[in-house]
Amino acid sequence: MAPRYEPQYLRLMAICHGKSEQYMCEYIKSNLRLRMAVVGDKRGEKSIQITSLMRYLNNTIYANPNMFFSRYPVEKSRRRMIRNFKIFTIMDADDCPARQFQSYKDATMFKDHWLHDYIIPIYNIHNFENVLNKAKWNCPEKKKDYCKVFPINRGERDITQVKQFYAALSKVSAFSNLSVFIKSCMDEYNVFT
Repeated sequence: MAPRYEPQYLRLMAICHGKSEQYMCEYIKSNLRLRMAVVGDKRGEKSIQITSLMRYLNNTIYANPNMFFSRYPVEKSRRRMIRNFKIFTIMDADDCPARQFQSYKDATMFKDHWLHDYIIPIYNIHNFENVLNKAKWNCPEKKKDYCKVFPINRGERDITQVKQFYAALSKVSAFSNLSVFIKSCMDEYNVFT
């Protein structure tokens, strides 16, 4: 009897504000060897603001279940509900009115979107660079240098670096909840080890 094929479902997705957040997510993905989709507008070249996030979600592959399911291999129940899946929207809060930021932070912004149950808002006050500085993590002056701070790991898994990054971010929870995203990634890593 042939061995039974077990599908490899996507369990995590990160929708990134811009290039620096995308570098950070790819760094975590490569160090933990996760099945995670890391997406951004034009691969991070064009930033997604909190003010335009709903427009992005409603005008792309996330707009309806059929388009989404055709692109991403997620585990579904019989009622076309997704199981074991989280979408992290990693956004800067600097270009956003306070009221809109609050609706993003408490996730009421997504209440009418079909993916609302899976979206976990991650925020950086004022921006990602500010959070890195507060966490005393190396923060490059130029966006193109983020690939040096968050290099893609093509060798063995390296959870030590990710744990150090998580510890640094945990100390600045007043400015960001990015540690929630890192913790979910580490939890997913433990599923496979």
